[in-house]
Amino acid sequence: MEVRLKQSDRNCIAEGNVVAHSGGAAIDALLYDGPGGRQDWYVFKELYGLHPAGVQKITHKETIEILNLNARVKVNEIPGANAFCRRFRLFVVALRMEDRGFNYLQEDLPNPTCAAYWSLREVHI
Repeated sequence: MEVRLKQSDRNCIAEGNVVAHSGGAAIDALLYDGPGGRQDWYVFKELYGLHPAGVQKITHKETIEILNLNARVKVNEIPGANAFCRRFRLFVVALRMEDRGFNYLQEDLPNPTCAAYWSLREVHI
């Protein structure tokens, strides 16, 4: 018997896949959940560029990977870090303006978030 998944089921699976396979920002964001969660969200935002609540809503593996890369650049002395940080800020601004359900990498239309993403990928880190 074939089981048909609802879109909400697919979304839940996608979110779980991002957390399971990407780690870093996705896992760390969960530390801020609930009444006993961490309160120093500003540290998280400095590392990953976004508030933990915003990161918990991300379902794109590529976005989590870029956030993780930013954290690595922030805590290590890496050649090319200045160029990466400048481009990362542009990526975050563009990402914040996107609809959460919009996959900026799979759309046929050019968009600022996609351009900022590929600009980041051009920096050799």
